[in-house]
Amino acid sequence: MTIALLFIKHIPWILIAITFAALLIFIGYRLVKTKKSGKSSCGCGCSGCAMQSYCHAQKPKNKP
Repeated sequence: MTIALLFIKHIPWILIAITFAALLIFIGYRLVKTKKSGKSSCGCGCSGCAMQSYCHAQKPKNKP
């Protein structure tokens, strides 16, 4: 088989792989953007969350 025939035969799998990779990159981008903006990643408020102290830890203040 020539390379062109192999490419044509496997084009559906190639398209699926490209779509899946694009989706993973988009999800990663959104997670990083959300984390940098300080928003909650779980989508609910932090007031009743048991992990609040880990997500929003207080930074120690430097005393002059």
